[in-house]
Formats: sequence, C-alpha cells, structure tokens
Amino acid sequence: MQLKTVLFDKSGELNTDDTLNIAFEYAMKLKSKTVLVPSSRGVVAKRAAEWKPDGVRLIIFTHHVGYYHDDEDEFEPGLRQWLRDQGVEVVTMTHAFAGIDRGMRKIFKGIYPTEIFALALRTMGEGLKVAVEIAAMAADAGLVSTKDVVVSLGGTARGVDTAILIKPAHTRNIWTTRPIHFLCRPKLVDFRLEE
Repeated sequence: MQLKTVLFDKSGELNTDDTLNIAFEYAMKLKSKTVLVPSSRGVVAKRAAEWKPDGVRLIIFTHHVGYYHDDEDEFEPGLRQWLRDQGVEVVTMTHAFAGIDRGMRKIFKGIYPTEIFALALRTMGEGLKVAVEIAAMAADAGLVSTKDVVVSLGGTARGVDTAILIKPAHTRNIWTTRPIHFLCRPKLVDFRLEE
C-alpha cells in the first residue's frame, strides 16, 4: 500500500479547504468512514458539514465552555443545533491534554505529565497534537472504537492544516494510540528538494 502526504508551504487556516478535501477522500476508503474535526468558533465545523460526502460520519470537537473565560462558549450560537440537524455529531468536553494539569500550571507554575506528552506531539506540529487529542476524546466519549482507524484533523491557530490516519486509544492508555500516517500537514521548516 502506498499513501501520499501533502506538505503545505505554510501553516494555518489557508489550508482548511485542502485539508477537508483530503480527509473526506481518505475517509471514504476506511471501514469506519469517520472524520474527527476540531472547531473552536464553528467556522471549520460549518464548512466541514457543508462539504461532507454522503456516507461519511463527521464528529466536531469544540473548545470546552470556559476555555478562555469562565462560562464563555466561543462556538457560534445556534450552530450546534444546525450541525445536529445535518446529522453531524458535536462534542464539547474538557480537552484531554489540558484540563486540570493546565489549571495546576497556572497556579503553581511548572509543567505536568499531560502537558509534556502534548509538547512531545507538537514537535511534529500543533495539528498532530490536536488530532491525537480529539481522537482520544472520541474514544473516551464512546464515539469511536479503539479497534477502528479514523481520520483526525488538527490545526495551527485557526482552521485545519493537518490530517492523519489514526487508531485511537483511551486517555488511560494513551501510549497505545497509533498515528498511522500524515495525510497532510504544514512544513515545519522551509526546505526544497533538488531536482
């Protein structure tokens, strides 16, 4: 089997459309036909729902309420219901690689094990960290099986720019998660191959 990886010259939301297209293309070839997509405000969620091919299962992961400010929900009002009406699942829960550890860091300083794991993933790009994180959250929520392979997306700041094939793991077994292949991602350093 040969799989290709698309390397984007720059990171960020300018790659959202291409990332969604690549994700849906590969999802159609998987038994699970599942795509996991992060969306903090709802912009990516809406685009993904509008472009989703028939037969693909789309699950959107939002920031949890209070991510930046107590009781504040960044997600566009009314969009959750619109997405559900389109057959899209929407998950709002504490981020697997943040939560209590992030709260402890803000008070006591230092760095905690979950954040070390997240930082290690970030060496391959912010999008990889997000894609692995929402795959674990999907498994913990019972939305995907740890026996399946799914397409999981992540991004750098806004939009999505990374898509991976992944066999998810529950957070209690996070070391058994298996990122299988980058379908697309931004280049982390500028380079050119000689012809």
